[in-house]
Amino acid sequence: MNRRTPAATNRQLAVRLAVARALGRSRDLDDVYSAALNTLAEVLDVSRASVLLFDPDGVMRFKAYRGLSSEYRSAVQGHSPWTPDSVDAVPLLVPDVTRDPSLEGYLPVFAQERIAALGFIPLVSLGRVIGKFMLYYDTPHTFDDEEVQLAAIIAGAVAFAVERGRMEDIVREADVSPVFEPNAATGKWEWDVSSGVDAGDPVDALPSRTLRQLRQCSVASSHDCLKILDLDGRLIYINQAGLERLGVEDPRELLRRPLIDLWQESEREALGNAIARAKSGAIARFQGACRTPAGVMKWWDMMIMPIVDASGATVQLLAVSRDVSKPWQAEAFQAGQHQVLEMIATGAPLHEVLTLLSHVVEDQYEGMICSVLLLDADGVHVRVGAAPSLPDAYYAGIDGQPLGPRVGSCGTAMQVGRSVIVTDITQDPHWEILRNAAAASGLRACWSAPIFSSSVHKKVLGSFTMYCSMGRGPSREELRVVETAADLAGAAIDHHRSQEALRQSEERNRAILRAIPDWMFVLSREGVYLDCHINNPEGLLVPPEVFLGKSIHDVMPAALADRFCRAFERALATNEPERIEYSLEIGHEPRFYEACIVRSEGDTLLSIVRDTTDRKRAELDAATQREALAHLNRVLILNEQSGALAHELSQPLAAILSNAQAARRLLDRSPLDVEELRATLDDVIKSDKRAGAVIHRLRELLKKSNVDLQPLDLNEVTREVLDLTHSDLLLRRMPIRTALSPGIPPVLGDRIQLQQVILNLVLNACDAMSTVEPAKRELTLTTAADAECVQLAIADRGVGIPDGELDSVFDPFVTHRPQGLGLGLAISRSIVLAHRGRIQAENNADRGATFRCFLPLADARA
Repeated sequence: MNRRTPAATNRQLAVRLAVARALGRSRDLDDVYSAALNTLAEVLDVSRASVLLFDPDGVMRFKAYRGLSSEYRSAVQGHSPWTPDSVDAVPLLVPDVTRDPSLEGYLPVFAQERIAALGFIPLVSLGRVIGKFMLYYDTPHTFDDEEVQLAAIIAGAVAFAVERGRMEDIVREADVSPVFEPNAATGKWEWDVSSGVDAGDPVDALPSRTLRQLRQCSVASSHDCLKILDLDGRLIYINQAGLERLGVEDPRELLRRPLIDLWQESEREALGNAIARAKSGAIARFQGACRTPAGVMKWWDMMIMPIVDASGATVQLLAVSRDVSKPWQAEAFQAGQHQVLEMIATGAPLHEVLTLLSHVVEDQYEGMICSVLLLDADGVHVRVGAAPSLPDAYYAGIDGQPLGPRVGSCGTAMQVGRSVIVTDITQDPHWEILRNAAAASGLRACWSAPIFSSSVHKKVLGSFTMYCSMGRGPSREELRVVETAADLAGAAIDHHRSQEALRQSEERNRAILRAIPDWMFVLSREGVYLDCHINNPEGLLVPPEVFLGKSIHDVMPAALADRFCRAFERALATNEPERIEYSLEIGHEPRFYEACIVRSEGDTLLSIVRDTTDRKRAELDAATQREALAHLNRVLILNEQSGALAHELSQPLAAILSNAQAARRLLDRSPLDVEELRATLDDVIKSDKRAGAVIHRLRELLKKSNVDLQPLDLNEVTREVLDLTHSDLLLRRMPIRTALSPGIPPVLGDRIQLQQVILNLVLNACDAMSTVEPAKRELTLTTAADAECVQLAIADRGVGIPDGELDSVFDPFVTHRPQGLGLGLAISRSIVLAHRGRIQAENNADRGATFRCFLPLADARA
């Protein structure tokens, strides 16, 4: 059978990937807003939505929207259920705007805009609301849990992207510097003098005169890192902004050093090629990362261009470097998130996913160490999920610690369910137990965020922690990254646990399948075998490799295949199970099967087939034994009735003898009275037929015969029994009253077996009244019918059934007759059940008991 993954979990993961990719392609905030609206429309199938953010004055304003009129935007501008100070905000869902009192003032504009339902989804950064999504629906809308979860996932990603975009805007504004434009004709920089250097040049070798085409500001005032190189690539000048960005106070630490020496080995070849191109007269560009003399890793975007003298000869090189660490870090973090999400989606081990996530965050900040701690399944202990950069001693010290306020900020964050910031581990009480281990590992500050499940009722799964070697608090950007990492870790843990639960479920299912002897077939609606589960192939008509991919008409006998196809159509039309019993000749012997057909995925069907051969044979053996026992019961009944039957036969035989003698005398008369002789012979014939009928009924009851089910009139069967017992009832002085409903529908049954049931019940009723005064005796037989069955009731005025024995009255060998075997009622019940009916006994309100038989109609059985 095919492996299946939980749809909800896969969809949430797919949404995370889609949002990450869409936002990763965003170049500015407008792109972020557009990506957000596109994702909302695609994931939540909502055609109208908007993004609103708080402005500096705390007013909620539209930033992007779809399908909203200017009148509507003007009317609701500024409305928000939250303020910039709101914390722990959750989505607010309005299934019907007419039923929300807080929106009463907006009902006219809602009506004009055809808005019937709303969803307020907060955009939260660092625990505070920065804006919201709005979802608009034309009709009242019931929000399900998955909708809310997916909207929250999108909101979290967009909030991070918005804050990141704002930071980049701030950085860009701070870094804006006048543009250096090369000579329009030559694309090069020129000195005012041919030598390029005046006699009174300072020690840094910057000429006293300015560059001719330095148009908007001086070199020294630029915010970029400007460097002048000699033709050997040595640094001969760097501006003040460059010194600050490199963390250097004295320029002499850098001057006369080859620029290439400041870069890592992996970057030097590319930088050398760029310098060579600039020496040849071209403008070269180089991008790469290097560690500053202060030890900080930074990313740079560098332009290198030639400086020429009046003759056009290149005399020096100008290198303009811009610090692009923040956008590069953001891009690297975005790429890292993609990689983490892809590892989650491909089912990578949880430890590997969390280790990668830790490295992605550590790469963002020099000297930072990250860890992911998990809350154990017992909800009490802390387990290390990943800590790739922590010393083994610290790792061992924290793993298995009980959850509590003194087990570091990571354990406390799990316990309280919110971020915990510790700026000095050596003093904070949260670190009482692990303080020495942290100090030995060089850890001084620790910032932890709880990891939650993605379900509506958020459950704490663990914590994501960032450690710092200096005692300080985190920046807003660092906090935002920690929270984002915690959200990704939650997705990874959720996915891992859902996959683990799925794996365990599949193992249980496989164990169940191994234990079930039934065969399972998956078929298309056209009857083509698509898949199967066969524990024991013995008994199959053909092996799986033969029938898979083929139509049932190519495998089964034509008549049986048609039956199955009709059952397929009914199962698909009604969505209810269909059952078929059939037999096949397997290995020169008949085998019996029972198929249950149910609708599966789409238009496919699942047919569960059970080999019922052993059961059928047992049923046949039981039926044979039951028939033999029933025959014995009939023989015993007739043995008890022998006196009455002899009387029943003696009357027509005596009449025959008398009429035969009379006929003899009539023959001796002369003249012969033909008419009287004819009447006498007619009486002989009538008496003979009466005796023959008695003998026929006796023979039918005494003989062993196969069950013959046919439509029967239960009234007629009842009268036949009464005719047979007529003499016995007279001898017993049992008055009979019948109320046989005319025109009752036929039942499907065996005449002899039903006669035996009625005969047993009639004779039992007579026995029950044997001690009652004859004047108080009465035997009543009643029939009635409804839409499903015919009911036969046999009531007596006897002693009734003793209290506490009603439930056991049909059990074998239970009897109240000294000469009885206790099999009559047990056999009667087995016969009625074999006819798919039921039988019950009850005491009458005044005196006696009533036995009721319910037999299904012949049409219903058919």
